[in-house]
Amino acid sequence: LMLLHGTDFQKPAYRNLHEIVGKFRIVPLNFGTYAGKKVFDYEEVCVQTKDLPFTDYKYLRGVSLLVETLHNGRPFEELFRYALSMGTHRSDFLFELYESLSQAPKSIQDIVENFLYETENELWDNEEQLLDFYREDEHYSKLANGDAGGNLIQKYKSLGLSTAADDWAQFIVSICLKKALHLFGEGVIFDEAKAEVEALEKFSRLKLDGLLSPDGNTKTNMLETHWDIASWLLDNEGKNLSEFKTVEPVKFTFYYTKEQLIERDEYFSRYGTSVNALSKIVTRISSLESAIRKIGTDTGEKSVYVGVDRELSTRYAMST
Repeated sequence: LMLLHGTDFQKPAYRNLHEIVGKFRIVPLNFGTYAGKKVFDYEEVCVQTKDLPFTDYKYLRGVSLLVETLHNGRPFEELFRYALSMGTHRSDFLFELYESLSQAPKSIQDIVENFLYETENELWDNEEQLLDFYREDEHYSKLANGDAGGNLIQKYKSLGLSTAADDWAQFIVSICLKKALHLFGEGVIFDEAKAEVEALEKFSRLKLDGLLSPDGNTKTNMLETHWDIASWLLDNEGKNLSEFKTVEPVKFTFYYTKEQLIERDEYFSRYGTSVNALSKIVTRISSLESAIRKIGTDTGEKSVYVGVDRELSTRYAMST
């Protein structure tokens, strides 16, 4: 919540009524040196009210990171769809993942902890403190180098998807299996669910392989599985993957198109390859999905590509 001038949020009586606490921070990447003078664009944000303590502000910032990293852009859509097939809403599943972070790989825990640390330390009690700090050459250089003053959610989203996508997939799968065990108990049904989720994990890993990683693999990946995952994704949400089991294995290919590879090289050349450069790339590409590998299945005479239909934001679209 930005406490903008010209709104009730700047009126002392309104602030006192709701016990609003504001803090100041640099608007991401909005600074520069003009005519020899350091100039900064900053904003005042609400971090606490009589009903929302600062601890809740930080908690919700963490939730926002998971929404942006795991859900927006749908990098792990197949795993979310599996949770939906077990009767879980997307929002409930996101909160369940957040509450289970202590069970996540260390790389994931470090990403979230560092994000929350920076979230708290980007805030200043007043404008004078912020300006005095960043006018010093030593601290201004941190802004210039991208070590401060950036978009934290985009920074840590980029870090998570470029360096820890496999760990995110592993973690999400572990929570899916925990839910399946709770629903079905040990036995044949759980064993089948375990096999399904493991197939989806492989599908997810191969789909995201090399994403936002300048030195990552860009060659075509292959997967054979006895579940027609593409058709399942194209169908209505909530259906069980077991309905799409096949006698003969389905062969999937995961590949970057020529256009994707050209755009990829252009972005890395223009912005660089540091984590701060990656956060810039994420904010400038048309959508995260446009950078993810295309997926094909051999259907005899045709190849089916699972991609994104912008007019149907909650479904996958298919073209040949």
